[in-house]
Amino acid sequence: MASGLMLERFPKLLNQRYPRSLHEAWMELALRAEAIPLEASVGRIALEFVTPYPPGAPRIIPGQLITKEVVDYLLRLHENGGEIIMSDPENLKILVVREDENRRR
Repeated sequence: MASGLMLERFPKLLNQRYPRSLHEAWMELALRAEAIPLEASVGRIALEFVTPYPPGAPRIIPGQLITKEVVDYLLRLHENGGEIIMSDPENLKILVVREDENRRR
């Protein structure tokens, strides 16, 4: 019953697009990554896992197109004392595909 309520409340958060496979995203990491502020990451392709706690399940995974809804959710959680597990949690920076590489695909 609770999972049904979750689906009703957050349909946009659960309907994400993944323009890269997990393998492709990890292979691109070494050559094509840049760290940018989380709030500037909308529309970019993630190259790392971002896991909010609570609940402790990844909200962003490598290869995922980052949406405003996800970023707003993470920032709201952080503002309310939640922890965000990512490569640079102190500065809330996320690894994404470099902008020039993003345009080529």
